[in-house]
Amino acid sequence: KVGLDIVLTDPGLKTIIDAILRARKIFARVRNYCIYRISATFQLIFFFFFAVVGFKNTVQTNFPDEQRTIAAAQTMFGESPMEYETVFTLPVMALVAITLLNDGLIISICKDKVVPAVKPQKWFLREIFAVAVALGFVLVVENCSLLLIGMNVGPGSEANAQGCGQNPKYYPDADPSAVGTAKCTGFVNGWLGDDVYGTITYRELKTLIYMSLSLSGFCTVLSARTKGFWFSRRTGYLLGSATIVAFIATTLLALHVSDISSDLDMDNLRPSQAGFVWIWVLICFSVQDMIVKRGVYAAYDYYNRDTEIKNGEDYMHAIVSNQIEEERLTMRRTSLHGGAPSRSTVGGRVSHGDFGAGGMPRASSADRMPERKSPSEVRLEKKLIRLEEELSLLREEVARKKDKKGV
Repeated sequence: KVGLDIVLTDPGLKTIIDAILRARKIFARVRNYCIYRISATFQLIFFFFFAVVGFKNTVQTNFPDEQRTIAAAQTMFGESPMEYETVFTLPVMALVAITLLNDGLIISICKDKVVPAVKPQKWFLREIFAVAVALGFVLVVENCSLLLIGMNVGPGSEANAQGCGQNPKYYPDADPSAVGTAKCTGFVNGWLGDDVYGTITYRELKTLIYMSLSLSGFCTVLSARTKGFWFSRRTGYLLGSATIVAFIATTLLALHVSDISSDLDMDNLRPSQAGFVWIWVLICFSVQDMIVKRGVYAAYDYYNRDTEIKNGEDYMHAIVSNQIEEERLTMRRTSLHGGAPSRSTVGGRVSHGDFGAGGMPRASSADRMPERKSPSEVRLEKKLIRLEEELSLLREEVARKKDKKGV
C-alpha cells in the first residue's frame, strides 16, 4: 500500500466519486479565499496611501492641534517627544484588531457551504485577479469617501464658511464676530456631529474609519464566495456564526474603545455615528455585490465567450461520442449473442463452434442467407442514428454562433 497512489477502502466507485466531489469543494473554497485575501490587501494598502497623500493638508486644517496631539512616551529607542499628527493614521492596536478578526473570520471559510463544479476545474488567474481588484477598488473608494465626509464635519472645515460649529476654545485668536458658535444642522452633521456644535473630533474620526474598514472587509467575505448575489447560497454554519461575532465585536469595540484603553488615541462613537457607519457600509456593499462584482463576471464571460463555446462544444462532442460508441458496442454484443458464430480458426484448426450437426462444417456468414434483425437490434440502430443526428445539429449550431460573432 505504500507505493500506491490511492487505496479503496470500500467496494465500488463511491469512494472515488466522493473524493472527486470533496476535492472540487476544496478548490472552490481556496478560490474564494484568494479573492478575499487579494481584495482585503488591496483595500488596506491603497486606502492608507490615499489617506496619507490626499488628506495631509486637510487633517491640519480641519482639526485643531489639541485633537491631534501625540503625548510624549518612553520607547525602547529613547523618549519620544510630544508632537502633532499631520497625516491621517490609525493606531497599531486598531490594525491588529482588524487583522485578528479578519483572520478568525477567514479561517471559517474551510467549512463554508459550496457546490462542487460539474466539470473539472482549473485556475483562471485573470478572472480571480480581476474580481478581487474590483472588490478591493470598491472598498478603497468607500472608505476614502467616508474619510472625506468625516473631514468635512471637523471643526475647521466647511463649518467656518457656514458660520457654525466653531468651538472658540480651539481658536482663541479668531475674531468672535467672524467665528460662529451655532450648531451645524446639516444631514451629515446631525448623524456624525456632537450635540453642541454638530462637529466631530479627530479621535472620533479614527474610530469611525476603523469601524468602516473592519465591517466592509467582513462583508467582502460574503461577496467573494459567490458569483451571483451573496444570498444566492447559504453560508456555512461556522462562517455565518463567525461573521455575526465579528460584526458584534467590531461594533462594541467602536462604542467602548476609550473605556478599554485611553492610550489608543480613539474616542467612543455615539450610537448615531455607529448607525451611520452601518448604513454607509451596507449601501456600498450592495453596490459592490450586486453591480460591480456581477459586472466583472459578465465582462469576463463575454471576453472569453469563444473559449467557452469551444469548451462546450468539446464537452458535448465527448458525451455524444461516448454514447454513440456505447450503443455500437451494445449492437455488436447483441448481434454476436443472437446470431450464429462465424467461422474462425485457432492455430490452423477449425474451432469447435464452427461444426454443425453430423460433424459437417457450418456455412460461412457469406454463404448463409441474411437473417432478419431482432426488434432490439432495430431499436438500437434507430437510437444510434438519432444520436448521430443530434451531434450533427450540435455542430451546425456551434458553427452558426461562430459566424454571428465573427460578423
